[in-house]
Amino acid sequence: MGYIYRAHATFIDCDWDDFTGDDTPVCAFQLNGGNGDFTAIGCDFSAINNLSSGFFYFASSEGTTVTLENCSLPTGETLTYNLPAGCVVNMYNTIGNTLVDRYYEDYYGIVSESTSVYLAASDGTTSYSYLFDPGSNGLIEQTQGLRFLVGCVPDFDATAGDQIKVNIVYDSATRLQDDEIWLDVEYMDDTTSQSLWVDTLPGLDGTPANLTANSESWTGTSGMTNEQTEHLITSAISDGKAGPAKVWLVLTKDQDVYVCPDIVVV
Repeated sequence: MGYIYRAHATFIDCDWDDFTGDDTPVCAFQLNGGNGDFTAIGCDFSAINNLSSGFFYFASSEGTTVTLENCSLPTGETLTYNLPAGCVVNMYNTIGNTLVDRYYEDYYGIVSESTSVYLAASDGTTSYSYLFDPGSNGLIEQTQGLRFLVGCVPDFDATAGDQIKVNIVYDSATRLQDDEIWLDVEYMDDTTSQSLWVDTLPGLDGTPANLTANSESWTGTSGMTNEQTEHLITSAISDGKAGPAKVWLVLTKDQDVYVCPDIVVV
């Protein structure tokens, strides 16, 4: 078992043998103390198995970031155990139980790619969506929840009065409201080159409202009992300058939501 205490550990192109033997260790790596990070690039961990809790065990590790790129993980093992608030796991093009191009996990839930439910987004080969799968940890409407960078509009003109729209679909008889799911958009200020922000929240004094329904045709939703096809859209943006705009989606309700990564400018 690897033990990392308040450290910045980086592994590149490493092959790990099975060190468990006949024992049943708690984890492969125990992360202690917080404010550190674990980065692995091009590493093969697939031989490690027989873990009693999970591959990464977070022990008083607030502020720890785990990043895996082009790695192989063991199949049949739980990825994280005891993941606290303030810790993040990011995976890119990593194979374990399945091959994932993109995977994100924090205290509030998991975001992963879905190739079974999608609108029109494509990475050049496979159409996909982002599946937001929140848990029940600490979700507070209009305050905190599962937050993920859906994408970036590289050449957004923040002087033209355009709006940014993101399409979603989910299965529920109860529709989501704009204090339970919203967009955070960051763009460039016209005079200082610092960041400006706009969101789709109703505001502390506002009245929550259902999201805007639309008629977009999603693939893979035939098994849904109560399909809701909707979108989130910002107000007109005209107080910035041309440049990149980053788009986050925040979900604070325990409801699975599929998000199209193709960001629309209208």
